[in-house]
Amino acid sequence: MNRGFFLSLYLMKGLAIIWIYALVLTCAHPALSQDIKPDIVKLSASLQTGLTEITSMDTLITGAQVFHPQYKNFPGWSELGNMGLPALPNRYTGLGSTNTPSFLNSYLYYLEDPDKIHVYNTKTPFSRIHYNSGGTGDKNGQNLGFMYTRNFGREINMAGQFDFISSGGDYMNQASVESTIALSLAIEKSRYKHYISLERIQFKLQENGGVIDDNDVIGNDYSRLISVNLEKATSKTGIIRLRGWQYLDILAPQPADSTDSTSVVKNPGPMRPLLIHRYNFNSARRIYSDGQGANPFYSEIFIDSIATMDSLQHYSFVNDINARFHGLLPDSSNWMLEAGIHHELFHLYSYENSNWKQSLGIGGISELKWKNLNFQAKGIFNFAGYGAGDYQMTLKTGLVHSGISKGPVVKISSKSVSSDLFVNNFMSNHFQWTNDFSRQKEHGLGVSWILSNWKLALELNSYLISNWIYFDALAKPAQKESTAFLTSAGISKTFKAGPFRSKNSVFLNYTNADEIPLPSLVASTSTFMHHDIHFKKTHGLLQVEYGLDVRYTSAYKGYAYMPATGVFHLQNERVLGNYPFIDIFLIMQVKRTRFFVKWDHINSGFMGDNIFPVLHYPVKQRYLKFGFSWHFYD
Repeated sequence: MNRGFFLSLYLMKGLAIIWIYALVLTCAHPALSQDIKPDIVKLSASLQTGLTEITSMDTLITGAQVFHPQYKNFPGWSELGNMGLPALPNRYTGLGSTNTPSFLNSYLYYLEDPDKIHVYNTKTPFSRIHYNSGGTGDKNGQNLGFMYTRNFGREINMAGQFDFISSGGDYMNQASVESTIALSLAIEKSRYKHYISLERIQFKLQENGGVIDDNDVIGNDYSRLISVNLEKATSKTGIIRLRGWQYLDILAPQPADSTDSTSVVKNPGPMRPLLIHRYNFNSARRIYSDGQGANPFYSEIFIDSIATMDSLQHYSFVNDINARFHGLLPDSSNWMLEAGIHHELFHLYSYENSNWKQSLGIGGISELKWKNLNFQAKGIFNFAGYGAGDYQMTLKTGLVHSGISKGPVVKISSKSVSSDLFVNNFMSNHFQWTNDFSRQKEHGLGVSWILSNWKLALELNSYLISNWIYFDALAKPAQKESTAFLTSAGISKTFKAGPFRSKNSVFLNYTNADEIPLPSLVASTSTFMHHDIHFKKTHGLLQVEYGLDVRYTSAYKGYAYMPATGVFHLQNERVLGNYPFIDIFLIMQVKRTRFFVKWDHINSGFMGDNIFPVLHYPVKQRYLKFGFSWHFYD
């Protein structure tokens, strides 16, 4: 049965890939329509609602010096020392999904938001290439990326993206190689829409387990000679994700054979439903190997004392099939109601321990737009199978004008989620456990407000969390019996005066739970000068920015990392953080080409060498980084 199950999943992935290309070949038109806007537009399509919103393109000079993919999203991370390695943000990210095993959490931040698909709209083919490096001696990560997108007529867009990271690491057995390939397809017809994203990401890592003695780092410029816990351990992790959202208006009248656009029915009436289908397929496999045999780093050996070869495999397939109704109320108010079936099928395998489960539930989304008020509610309730009784509910309301938020957005959420299969039952050479955890619960209240005129953004979130599942100081799953309280607040502000610019953010955390280690403060600033140099004879423009970036994380207990399972866990050995990172940079942009030079962590050695973002994983040393980004139309 298990072999048949695996075979069907692999077959499904292959058919999905063939299906995407078949759609392009059969539906695409080689001639580009003149009706499409000539500029490139990047859209973020929600898998929940199907609505798209315009997002910023990475083509501006400001921020081009931020080469690390994770620091583009948040300034504070628990990381292992160089790009391409697992990492967790220093903020609360909510309860995980029942069908997503915990060992994947530190890898998922290299992927897109699971609720969003990025699609494009451009009259002519658009390409962008970027590269950054520190030269042949760069141990912290060289990055190469390429993106290409084009429209096929007015109805179809296809985009492809490739990203590659290679890092040697400052310390012994710390190298990493990460590669990502992503494809997206958008089909927008009068009666049919489909947004598809296919991503494949692979990690090939050396797992050194950190340095043996933290004091060896002090005053030692020969970091490759410092002893590490694991000299031969490696891991390979591969993730494939296929996501999509589609709707079909079966009963919509055909448009008249005329140039009169008024004959096309764009919105269905309240009695004519749209058929909605959302799907999300995930495949993940992690292999951990170590030919060193018995090692004091691991306290237990269950299978082989000579070598370790552990394998974890995970598959999940989630489907939502709903009917959606639209309507028009008095005062030009719009309403939408969507409801249907929610189904999950998932599987986890570890050393002859095979578990596959499924759950069945109902879900729905409702929206009401009245004048400038937008109200949205969505939820899922599982009534059968694994996690029967689980639910997720979100209520959100805010003021909008022309699709742009103009006032505070209030969000209320409630979740009740069963534990994932990985923390329930696991067997490997160094770890094994069997648990029967209670259902986790989370109740949240959040407020966010973007004040565009003031260049100010605010957010405040509070949570009550019951039965929190975490990994303890022994790197084994455990559950907190009492209720935890957590609140976070963030503020970002941009200042501008003549050529002076300063972009600042402050993020505050508070929790009464030691099992959720978070710094009380994560702050960052990018302060620089901006100059536009015009050339009268050639009518050219050279943009120049130079300044400094500062990131700071306050002192907190922080995490340790377990190579055998790939999870971050609690530690009681030392306090981490309480250290600023200071970088200086220079950026130049000519037309569509950007160049930057950055001296990263220039204060290295001046404020102490014994700095660790994660227990026994030293911080990156001072290094030079340079790079370019070039975007163009074909």
